Amino acid sequence: MFLRWTRRVDLKRQIIRLAATKDPIGRIQSPARNVPLNSIALAALTEQQALVPHKPTDLVFPEAGDYCRFWFEPAMKKAKITDYTWHCNRHTFCSWLALAGRTMKEIRELAGHNTITMSARYMHLAPQTTIAASESIVAAPAR
Repeated sequence: MFLRWTRRVDLKRQIIRLAATKDPIGRIQSPARNVPLNSIALAALTEQQALVPHKPTDLVFPEAGDYCRFWFEPAMKKAKITDYTWHCNRHTFCSWLALAGRTMKEIRELAGHNTITMSARYMHLAPQTTIAASESIVAAPAR
């Protein structure tokens, strides 16, 4: 997917609109959806919009287009990082959400997973959520 300023990036609503996404072999993976932008992503896109002259239909990242390997793979090599692919960023995102105590439903929505089962793979990273759930009955009124 090529990210263009028009129709895809809405800085006022703090979202990126994604068309239906596909897996590596071209099957539809998830329907079109809005991805919320956190304050860091919003600031980065606002800065990119201000620094790079563009028309509304231009790519947000014109140098990269839809292909990050031209800079990503050399950067990994220079940093001497092995066994790390672009997809690892998605895994890290989901892991950080779980560590922050987000629910499976929130992780599913933010990651664009088709099922809660896919998001459940990250919940082992957040034992504090099950501890909190268990503790919640301590102060519960007797029935």
